[in-house]
Amino acid sequence: MGSEEVKIEKIDGTFIKIHCENSVAKEISDYFTFRVPNSQYSPAFKRRVWDGQIRLFNYFTRKIYTGLRNKVVQFCLDRNYECKFENFKEEFFEDYKSYLDDLHLYSDSGEIQLRDYQRRAVEMALDHKRSLLISPTGSGKSSAVSS
Repeated sequence: MGSEEVKIEKIDGTFIKIHCENSVAKEISDYFTFRVPNSQYSPAFKRRVWDGQIRLFNYFTRKIYTGLRNKVVQFCLDRNYECKFENFKEEFFEDYKSYLDDLHLYSDSGEIQLRDYQRRAVEMALDHKRSLLISPTGSGKSSAVSS
């Protein structure tokens, strides 16, 4: 059996498009799908409107978040699929660590200090240029992006 070809095309800053056979797209869809913990208690799940799963890859449009590009490449490597790229160029990020040290965030009640995990999340996102951060409600996402 010959190797499958997967072409990864940059659409914009948010999405990439995967050009591949339907069977490979189904594999990618299954790989990038996960069940939400306690989804069975969600009203949408109880009404049978939602199956309790998050699908990061859209099988019909063939789009997935740009931050998952490296995971798609690893998926292809693990299965000996040939990977080709289209419309990609490396982006330049300035040294941001000194900027984070001097960053002062303010709210109506005064200055806000970034928590350790917020700072690590910002550093990880900038180190990896593009990434997907999964952070629960109440973890301070708004504080981490305000300026």
